Amino acid sequence: MERKLTTPFVVAALAVAFVAVSAWVWFSRGRNARAIRTKFKIGGLLLTLTTAVTTQSCKHFVTCYDPEPQPYYYLANKCDSLVNGDTLRLGGYLEYRYFSYEVLAEDGKSLQKDCFSRDNNHWFVDIFEVGDYVGKANINVYGEQAEGEIKQEKLVESFDVTIVAAPTKEEDADQAESDDVE
Repeated sequence: MERKLTTPFVVAALAVAFVAVSAWVWFSRGRNARAIRTKFKIGGLLLTLTTAVTTQSCKHFVTCYDPEPQPYYYLANKCDSLVNGDTLRLGGYLEYRYFSYEVLAEDGKSLQKDCFSRDNNHWFVDIFEVGDYVGKANINVYGEQAEGEIKQEKLVESFDVTIVAAPTKEEDADQAESDDVE
């Protein structure tokens, strides 16, 4: 017979033997050392066999712990376009306590390099200032070991953004007037 078919019969026979030895221990009022040793041996065999049978039926590794969430990062700006003076806000499930960033133009030229600081709402923030540059850019975020240092050892995320020209004061006034009309 196969092992799958013989194991239940062996477990059943050991269970009957365990009941018989338990009766022997009970009738001897627990004074027979040989009866107690035999009961322990049969009980151990039963536990071992039933454990082996039940754990083999599991095809996947089962654990009662949830896996650790993977880190993720995002910029909490309203859209993918930034203007000088905007506040960069970094959030997510973070694996570092300190962060630095570098803004790179399309040609790879460094436009800005600085450290994020924490605000009262636990966001990592900094003011976005890249001068007169307008166009596509990349913001690389680095995890740092200490506050205020820029070592750029571990790149944790890279964001593609578009830097647009700030509206002129006349455009701001026109926008304010159109908001009042509505």
